[in-house]
Amino acid sequence: MDAQDYLFYGFGQVVYSIALSDGKVQREEYELLKTKIQDGANKHSLDYGFTDIIFQLLEKENVFSAEESYSNGIKNMKLGGHKMTPDMKIAFEDIVGQVAASFPPVTNEEKNIIEKFKTDLTEVH
Repeated sequence: MDAQDYLFYGFGQVVYSIALSDGKVQREEYELLKTKIQDGANKHSLDYGFTDIIFQLLEKENVFSAEESYSNGIKNMKLGGHKMTPDMKIAFEDIVGQVAASFPPVTNEEKNIIEKFKTDLTEVH
């Protein structure tokens, strides 16, 4: 993987942590989240390939908690942080908001992860 791939790989882990934070990721939730990620990536002209792949792997493995997935995601994003552009940052923030809103209501756990992500994202780049 190159540095930019780590950004998307890690972002996939962060997105998964948001989906998992309110319990198990349901099939309908997974499909909607996948659509939201694709829409957000297309809207911001991003390659979401690695984000989708890691989301699928994490779903199959089901071995990480939301906290572990988030922590590993930020760590991986930092590995590729020097490749993040201001447009990517905007896209990542937009996508996590869309993901959380996919299944109302947005829980306190989801809100906390999103706020933590916005803070942590400033340290990624």
